[in-house]
Amino acid sequence: MKIKKIKIQNFKSIKDIEIECNEGINAFIGKNGTGKSAVFDAINIVLGETYPTANTFQKDYFNNNEEEIVIEIEFCEPYYNYNRKGYSNTIKKLIFKASYQNGKLETSLKKGDSESYNINGEDVRDPHRINYIGSDRTVKSIMPTNSWSLLGRQFYSSDFFTDDIKKEFEQCMNSAKSQLEKSDKFQGFMKSIQEKLSNQINRPDIKSEFTMYDTTHFLKTLEFYVEKNGKKINLINEGSGIQNSFILATLQTLSETDFRKNGKQSNNPIFIDEPELYLHPHAKKSLYNTFRKLSDSGTQIFYITHSAEFLSYENSEQIHRFYIDGDNGTQNTKGSRSDGLTSRQQMIETDKISFNNAFFADTVFLVEGYTDEIFLRYIFQSKNPNRTIEDFNISIVNCASKDNIIRFHNLYHALNIACYVLYDKDSTLSTTDKKGAGYTNDDIISKQKQRDNNNTELKKCNGYGFEENLEHFLTGELTHHLENDKKREIVQTWIDGPLTEKKQTKINEIYNEVTKYIPNLKSDNILYEDKCCETSIAEEVVSLEQESGQVCTELLENN
Repeated sequence: MKIKKIKIQNFKSIKDIEIECNEGINAFIGKNGTGKSAVFDAINIVLGETYPTANTFQKDYFNNNEEEIVIEIEFCEPYYNYNRKGYSNTIKKLIFKASYQNGKLETSLKKGDSESYNINGEDVRDPHRINYIGSDRTVKSIMPTNSWSLLGRQFYSSDFFTDDIKKEFEQCMNSAKSQLEKSDKFQGFMKSIQEKLSNQINRPDIKSEFTMYDTTHFLKTLEFYVEKNGKKINLINEGSGIQNSFILATLQTLSETDFRKNGKQSNNPIFIDEPELYLHPHAKKSLYNTFRKLSDSGTQIFYITHSAEFLSYENSEQIHRFYIDGDNGTQNTKGSRSDGLTSRQQMIETDKISFNNAFFADTVFLVEGYTDEIFLRYIFQSKNPNRTIEDFNISIVNCASKDNIIRFHNLYHALNIACYVLYDKDSTLSTTDKKGAGYTNDDIISKQKQRDNNNTELKKCNGYGFEENLEHFLTGELTHHLENDKKREIVQTWIDGPLTEKKQTKINEIYNEVTKYIPNLKSDNILYEDKCCETSIAEEVVSLEQESGQVCTELLENN
């Protein structure tokens, strides 16, 4: 059961959006208050554990305008509904819809045309209910105490117990029942209740009988314990971190277990709000790998995240970015595999950490190498002494080549993230220079053509191209084919040098060019206020940037 499309109108921060879903992983990103949770709430209302009611919607109008709230969820697969006579009703385009206005709620099941059916109380809705794991991580919420919990759905809808096991279990229960019925004292007690009740209501047909456990009742008694000082403590009494770890272990086990019934996988979509809660970086990456395994086994997964560990540059089509567009409210854009870098070899020189972090930025600067990055950081630091570039919710991505700058630009642009490119035009890179570097004439022609093509494409982007290269811009000396260490030395020497009038002019020139493309040059307080797990996003960004600097340096030194 996979969701194909989600349509929502006039609900919370959402005026009108449509979301095309992936059959595997769907990662929702964006600042707080951009409508990610509103989408989850809408889906949970229609296909969650409980049926929607009018009370659910009373305070959820968009901008309090009291226009009709509409939530539609369309599924990919056709649904075959068998009636009591055994006839099949094939629903090729299954759409669940809930609409609310003026205190009146209507819920229906549509076949994709004008024909619709009421879904409350119908058998059709139940197989399509989602597995929802909210930010309140508790063991109790996923245990099989009911058939709609994460574990309950798997246990009750799968061939977990064979017919032979069920038969043997029933025999054991009947044997236990016969033992209990041998108690004369208990039998006398029950008989007395029956007689007194029969006399009071004038009904002589009152009987009592043991209803022994079947496998369903048996599963409801499942509990997990941890031993402390020789005592058993139920996991539901443990702290949030332990309970969240249990949920993680459950998801990992589900990814490794085949829950097929009649040859068909029974997994329903899983929705998780901030899976990174209570997890350290390595555990986050491990959980993301678990999501990928679940996805590969046929489970559709949706999650809201503020952590780069749950994103992948290789699978940018998984990403849905949410943002607020003035009076239009929540809007969303989706990445595409064609926008990303599909070859790992193309990424070998790049800083993957900052690449994934950039999905959460308002503005992304794409640069050719490490020297461009430290130069750009210095420019911002000199104009904003008490702030870092991250304070403006800006990310720098070291692309390692002009080719990758273009690819990265296409990817971020598709997600409606503002991009700025900084590159070298290498305008007067001469034949002599190239011959001196060991190139043949054919190499020279090919590389000059590639340079011209890249420069043509880069001119279409918002950005700044150094006429020759960064080193020439800083020193006025025309140099080509320098080793990376020499490039860093030139740039670092210029940065560490005295602040002359000429140097200030260059700082102002680049800063003015750069800030033309930044929508709102203010310190983004969300980096300090939006806390994720036990550390703030600001701390995580700083930590990741420190690590990314080291990775970037090592990668460039090896080339």
